[in-house]
Amino acid sequence: MAFSFAVLSTTVFGDRAIAMGTFTNDSGSSGGELDTGLKTLDHVSLTLGGSAGAPNQLAVNETLPLNTGIFTLASAADAVGVWFAIGRGPLG
Repeated sequence: MAFSFAVLSTTVFGDRAIAMGTFTNDSGSSGGELDTGLKTLDHVSLTLGGSAGAPNQLAVNETLPLNTGIFTLASAADAVGVWFAIGRGPLG
């Protein structure tokens, strides 16, 4: 079982930092910890990719805001998609 993610882009927008990327579950995995590279998290958006349908719901298994840039993503087995996070830097 493996969960992986990638941070593909980061930027600063006013007094907020933004990070975005992809996540992949395979071999039956259903989520894991995702490190955005941000210092805090105010908002996280998750979108399914691939051929996943409505039954494959995604969730941020945390109560936002967080004083860390790491959150737990929960999903159906083998879900893939993209994520978008807004918080505060540093970005890396």
